[in-house]
Amino acid sequence: MKISQILEGREKRFFAYLSLFLAISFFFAAIFFGLDFTDSFYHLNQALHPAGDKHLYPFMGSSLMIKGLIELLGPEIIVLRFTNSLLLLISFLFPFLIFKPQLSRNKILIYLACGLILFLPFNVNILGYDTLSILFLSIIFTMAIDHIKNPKFFKLLFLSVLCSAAVLIRLPNVLVLPIIFFWFLIFRKTFPKTFLYRWQAVIFLLLSLLGVAVGYASYYRSWNSLVSASANADSHFIVELLKNYFRDGIQLFFFLSFIFIIYYLFLRVRERISKVLTYSFFTVILLIFMRYYVLPTKYLFNYSLFIFAIVLAFIGIQLFYRKKQSALQLQIYVLYFLFLFINLFGSNTGLLKGYSLFVLFPFVFSIGNPAGKNYWAILLLVLIPFAFVNKFYGIYEDKNLLLLNEKPRHELLFPIRTHQLRSQYLNEIDAEVTELRKKNIKVYFYGDKSHIFHYLYPEKSLGIASFFQPVDNLKFTSHVQEALSLYEGEDIAIFVVDSYPNPDTEVSSKFEKMLLKLNFKKIESLPGKLYVSKP
Repeated sequence: MKISQILEGREKRFFAYLSLFLAISFFFAAIFFGLDFTDSFYHLNQALHPAGDKHLYPFMGSSLMIKGLIELLGPEIIVLRFTNSLLLLISFLFPFLIFKPQLSRNKILIYLACGLILFLPFNVNILGYDTLSILFLSIIFTMAIDHIKNPKFFKLLFLSVLCSAAVLIRLPNVLVLPIIFFWFLIFRKTFPKTFLYRWQAVIFLLLSLLGVAVGYASYYRSWNSLVSASANADSHFIVELLKNYFRDGIQLFFFLSFIFIIYYLFLRVRERISKVLTYSFFTVILLIFMRYYVLPTKYLFNYSLFIFAIVLAFIGIQLFYRKKQSALQLQIYVLYFLFLFINLFGSNTGLLKGYSLFVLFPFVFSIGNPAGKNYWAILLLVLIPFAFVNKFYGIYEDKNLLLLNEKPRHELLFPIRTHQLRSQYLNEIDAEVTELRKKNIKVYFYGDKSHIFHYLYPEKSLGIASFFQPVDNLKFTSHVQEALSLYEGEDIAIFVVDSYPNPDTEVSSKFEKMLLKLNFKKIESLPGKLYVSKP
């Protein structure tokens, strides 16, 4: 072998390892920035301090797992964020650990690096059922392929256990059961012609349902206990879900149309001009399009749907050219396509969670020689700068990353950075709670944005299971009054946290007016904070 070839090989290997190292560094660096008051703390509260000491059945398994992680690792938020990122990283890596694609290690590392960077905006530091669902679906996807490659009964049993766990983690994951059931039926010709494998689809389904039933029965003990452990479903009305699906479907169709049209043009143009001109021309077109449609939006609306559209279009093209695919490739593409819709099922965010199983895309992209490989490579590489832009300027429910330079004093939040107003707000609330405790005043928090305080001061919760704690209607009036009646005759303070810190503290909500009627009084001592205290 020539020295020049050895050096070239070392340079490629160095570039591949460096790319993956930088991608992982960026992926984990994000855990130090941004602080929401809602989703992440809601999941932690449901795990540690569920109302009525019973976890909600739609995500009972998730709550139990998170509780176990907290008991094992501690309650510090930075540790839990690291764990969340680690679980997502494992979801990327797991298929590559089980299978060895017919590619060089350098290419695999590059695919993983690009996948991690493109997924970077979606790592919003929420250790909840979404992350656990992604992890388990990644494992299930991999083990299902492994079973179809080399069928064994113990693999079928293990797959059933995994699917049961996925349903207990998040009830809508039940969609995985009919998907694998019919997938086994469609590709049953690839299995041995024995009685066991002829009926394996039915065996899998029965074992999985049995596992779910045993899981619920062992925890709730009775049917009434199960029914009472339900989450508030105001945001999950079927009509609202369908509206969100339709709204997102229109945008998704627009993105899919663009991707397919550009793909068709790419195939035609490359036959007439040189590769360099073709790649340059389409890079410019993609940059212009992304400049207008993939920049940061609320909840990464456009970026999420564009990623989802890329994956759907890729699978669609591969299935269109299915005659060029091996039997195993076809099975993987079909299974991946079906899995993409699991996290969308029952999600009040419409189609936005279509991105979630992008963690499997590097593996799916690496099998065989996909049709239009160069086109997809250009599309994804051009998207990488926009992934960084969406991450820097789309920190979940916080300011852009450049403004996050303050660390709240509370030990559970150290060393996470947020913007100055939010950090000041948290510090002042903490000081006020400390003073109220010294005066033996009972302190509670209420409002949609109070979840962070329920985690920081768990004894201050009103025991409401709902994610939504509205101040513009009196839905939880009786619940609040019942909780307060336990301390009748004692001094009580309630922090009403219905929004993020702002200078407006005017009492206007129905909930606050109700408190005033209950002989509470408004105390305006801190900017951007309102609490009422019983005299």
